[in-house]
Amino acid sequence: MKNITIIGAGNVGSAMAIMLAQNTSVKLKIFSKRKNLWKDKLGYRKINSAESIRFISGYEVTDSIEKAVTDADRIYITLPSFLRENIIHEISKHVRPGAMIVFVPGCGGVEFFCKPLMEKKCIIVGFDRVPAVSRLKEYGSIVEFQWKKNLKAAGLNIGHKDMEKVCEELTKELGIKFSAVKSYISITLTPANPIMHPVRLYSMFKDKRRDSVIDHKIMFYGEWDNATSQCLFECDDELQQICKAIGVNEITFLREHYESYTPQAMTDKMHSIPSFRMVESPLKYNENGEYIIDFDSRYFTEDFTFGLFIIKGMAKICKIDTPMIDRIIEWYLNITDNVEYRDIPAESGLKSIEDIRNLYML
Repeated sequence: MKNITIIGAGNVGSAMAIMLAQNTSVKLKIFSKRKNLWKDKLGYRKINSAESIRFISGYEVTDSIEKAVTDADRIYITLPSFLRENIIHEISKHVRPGAMIVFVPGCGGVEFFCKPLMEKKCIIVGFDRVPAVSRLKEYGSIVEFQWKKNLKAAGLNIGHKDMEKVCEELTKELGIKFSAVKSYISITLTPANPIMHPVRLYSMFKDKRRDSVIDHKIMFYGEWDNATSQCLFECDDELQQICKAIGVNEITFLREHYESYTPQAMTDKMHSIPSFRMVESPLKYNENGEYIIDFDSRYFTEDFTFGLFIIKGMAKICKIDTPMIDRIIEWYLNITDNVEYRDIPAESGLKSIEDIRNLYML
């Protein structure tokens, strides 16, 4: 019996709880500060489905981080990136030496904050993307999700051969086919949320003011257009130049990932993915009941400072020009007004391509 803990009981964590609670070889704990909202059974069904809700049990919910991690063999952290530095500090006080810490997804700069865990000989692993597109219908009660079939994973402080064995374990544990990439930098620079979300936000709101009223609830992917796709391609090209300079060759870039090689094809692809169709843009109501931009959304708080900024930091070290990424960052800093640019790679002492390669064991 393997002791597994999920830290982060939101959309992704709840979907993972469904899969793990059904695994008879797993004893599952879920850490949630809102323990009182959790039901004895968690309901689930496919996203955007009219099928009947099914229920699972077989998990324990705790609001004690010590109780959650002390005896855990594997800890999945699904918290947003801006919360991870603090949670790493907290769990490092209680985690047992040699435990595996899995970041879902693994981007967001976790490698720059994990020293306390590695000092306890913990194994650090990251996924390239989240394992499911998921939406909570009711916190602690019902989640809708669409499970993915294939993911990549990498270890920060273990070799590739050992990581291949870990991927075999993850495949059995989660029912997803995992393949091991050789270096964690392929996770850090995977062009998923840290590219796609800032690009879409820029495309939607680049002509707006901070307090602009938005005339309708824009669908994030459902109203994706060719201008957004073109911007996405330009950022993806800039990222490829960074990877080339560092010597990273395991990343599947966006054209290939979505099998879409023109702006129109990418736009059509975004419109065609069933699990994307109902994803809304980050808006909220003002005091007059009108839509305005929600700058407290994870799209903003996570995917810039702990996403696009890290990519830009790598570009500066590599002396790669990134005009489109620069334009998006400049827009973000201007419209948010009170957010400061943070260069996490530089803060962590990276000054050269050699420093990058040493950190990621390239």
